[in-house]
Amino acid sequence: MKKTGLIALAILLTLTASAQSENGDLNAQQNHLSVSGGPVSAMYFGVGWIFDFVNAFVDRQDNTTHYGNYAINYHRQLKDWLRVGVKADWEGAGYRFYTDDTKSEAQGMHTMHWVSAMASCQFTYLHHPHVMLYSGVDLGVG
Repeated sequence: MKKTGLIALAILLTLTASAQSENGDLNAQQNHLSVSGGPVSAMYFGVGWIFDFVNAFVDRQDNTTHYGNYAINYHRQLKDWLRVGVKADWEGAGYRFYTDDTKSEAQGMHTMHWVSAMASCQFTYLHHPHVMLYSGVDLGVG
């Protein structure tokens, strides 16, 4: 039940828009563009909270704000089993930090930005008009 709830929450908190031909002809579906956005990414859950926890003791932080996670992906179908493309992703967060423990005097605002750009390759196993099953490999910088 807990796993199902987390999956449902992840789906509800993520907005995605895709553009692709809908006529069912594989040759006509050569280009795929998707734009997505959500409150935080898996990267934040894996690493970012550690920064927040440590900074809470070091910088006397308060008012942490997450700016969200936004991505754009483009792929081109080269063969019925192969798509290649590019991905770009941005995520940000920030907080106000203070000079003392009483948080009476703000010293400044600290912001963090995570950016990545990747080349992508996807191998399609199942390709139907409304369902696609694939695995992929991405390589890039962040």
